[in-house]
Amino acid sequence: MDRREQGSPMTLTERLHFLHRAWRYRLRSEKFGVRFLLSRDLRGTTVLDIGANRGIYSYWMHKKVGAEGRVIAFEPQPELATELYGLRSAFGLGRLVIETCALSSASGRRVFTRPVRHWGGGGFDVRPEGEAERFEVSVTTLDEYFETRAGRPVGFIKCDVEGHERDVFLGGERLLRADRPDLLFECFTESSDCPTFRLLESFGYCGFCFFGDGLAPIDRYDDLQGRLHPKARHNFVFVPRERAAAAVVWPRRRAA
Repeated sequence: MDRREQGSPMTLTERLHFLHRAWRYRLRSEKFGVRFLLSRDLRGTTVLDIGANRGIYSYWMHKKVGAEGRVIAFEPQPELATELYGLRSAFGLGRLVIETCALSSASGRRVFTRPVRHWGGGGFDVRPEGEAERFEVSVTTLDEYFETRAGRPVGFIKCDVEGHERDVFLGGERLLRADRPDLLFECFTESSDCPTFRLLESFGYCGFCFFGDGLAPIDRYDDLQGRLHPKARHNFVFVPRERAAAAVVWPRRRAA
């Protein structure tokens, strides 16, 4: 068994590298999404990191849920799951649960595809231009996963699954309708007329895109093309309709 699967800590160099990466995401490359996450009151809730990769969001989530909360990280790629075990051990993330399966709209086994040497670009719906690796992974749905596990209600979901997000949400319809978590996800669309958006709207959610220092309603997304920050133009927030008014933070105007 790999030393990280056994819970052995990272080396000092690995820990420093991770912290540098975590703060770079918070302040630069994922600053909009991380800022939205950190703005939520998630104490005592269960939060989900779907497509956890190396655990940057899991790390920040763990700081938000408090002593009574829990973070569940879903990551089917074995090398990245191993890194998550190391992260949990090195930083004492005792409320981090690591699930080495993928999520979709149906359970079973599916072929996972990723570009060679690019573990962040893998999924069920990717078509790499160059050399690719393919392997089978175990798949479940959000609704099936929570049928036999404690941890409800779920308060927040981050989802980054390279184009498979609609299937993930479809497989969690009962959970989304019952628990009403806030959603933060990546979706490579150029239009607000998007099947994923329509699905979530049918579940009673309202969508937003990141604009300026805040959020703009998703129906403005088409008009705002060219004015959206390049690091956030494919990241979206959906919140239950009953909380939508409180979620909107319009761009702050600078004092004259």
